[in-house]
Formats: sequence, C-alpha cells, structure tokens
Amino acid sequence: MDPQLEDLINSHLEHAERGTMLTLPPVVQSRIVEAIRRQVQQVNASTGGRLPAVLCSPQVRLWVRRMIEPLLPQVAVLGYNEIVRGLEVETKGMVTLTHEAPNVPS
Repeated sequence: MDPQLEDLINSHLEHAERGTMLTLPPVVQSRIVEAIRRQVQQVNASTGGRLPAVLCSPQVRLWVRRMIEPLLPQVAVLGYNEIVRGLEVETKGMVTLTHEAPNVPS
C-alpha cells in the first residue's frame, strides 16, 4: 500500500478508553476498497490466478483487513513485521488513491 494511503488511514484511528475506532468516512473507505480490488484483479490476471497479499504497516493492517473482508475475504493482509526474515517478497503493484484523491480532513 502507498505510504500516504497508510498515513491517511492511520490519521483516522481514534484511540479511546473502549478501544480504537476507524473514523474514516464511508465514502473514502469505499474508494480504498475499490482501489485494492482493482489492484488485486490486475495482479491476479498477470500471475495466472494466484492471489496476491496486501502488505501494509502493522498499525493499519487490522483496519485494511476489516475494510476489504466483505468484498475480498480470500485476500490476505499482512503487516511488514509478519514477513519472515529471508523470505523474498515480489512486488506486483501498489494501492494508491492518486486518481481519486480523497478530500478528507486530518
């Protein structure tokens, strides 16, 4: 995932007594999910049907998983810290919102 997109998600995490909540507007969450879906489809087509994993920072991993689970339950979401030393990661694309930059207050 694009580090700027991760920063956007991270900036909308609200930590409270009862836990952490994602306060990102639903329309922006939908844009993120759609961007991930498009990237997964592109990579899936170019790898002969092998499903890619979404790799992101550990701080946003849970929230990315929760956002995509209804539409993409088969796609793994991993944090950088979950990649085992010595494992080679092959980058096939990056999820961005550059063409549909969200106008969301920080």
